[in-house]
Amino acid sequence: MNISTRAGKMLKEKLTQIYMEAAGWDTIDINPEAMKKLKEQLVERCLKADIGFRILATRDEHGKEAFIIKVDRSREGDAILEADGVRVFVDPANITSAAEHELDYIDEPEGNFVLR
Repeated sequence: MNISTRAGKMLKEKLTQIYMEAAGWDTIDINPEAMKKLKEQLVERCLKADIGFRILATRDEHGKEAFIIKVDRSREGDAILEADGVRVFVDPANITSAAEHELDYIDEPEGNFVLR
């Protein structure tokens, strides 16, 4: 599995957004330079704590292959990829279905990660 540059940047943005919302920092005014430093520190702490995104293969209601991305820690046997300072974990049960794909991000009004 590969991760596009655009998907790597969006994963980084999503990770920092999740942690900023959880800490309540999304509701206060922070100058842009301080925000940039804060996001860098959050990503660095996540790397040190082995926190990243897990990709899970699943099926939608029509039986079509789909996937879920969630924040998680690595587990034994995971394939670990890194993109833009963010780790992506794929467990052994999902490696074969994800191996030939690239994770990308589509700029839509809602935005969406896709496997190509």
